[in-house]
Amino acid sequence: SATLRYVYLNVFKDPAIKGTVILDEPGKMISEDMSCKFGEFIKKLGEDFDRQTIMVTHKVGIGYMADNNMIIRKVQ
Repeated sequence: SATLRYVYLNVFKDPAIKGTVILDEPGKMISEDMSCKFGEFIKKLGEDFDRQTIMVTHKVGIGYMADNNMIIRKVQ
């Protein structure tokens, strides 16, 4: 999963990554009940590894954990 790769790359630094980490739908298989806890986990990862994390998600609960949110809607 994207989250495991995030941790692996930060802990083992092979290859070393720097800067912002972008996660595309990392919690798409998580239930709505668990989405808040998952959002807290992702936020804690960013804090622990001192990385700005940008996450794309359709789960509202995950977005509530973010410092900043941007909602994009398609208008016809």
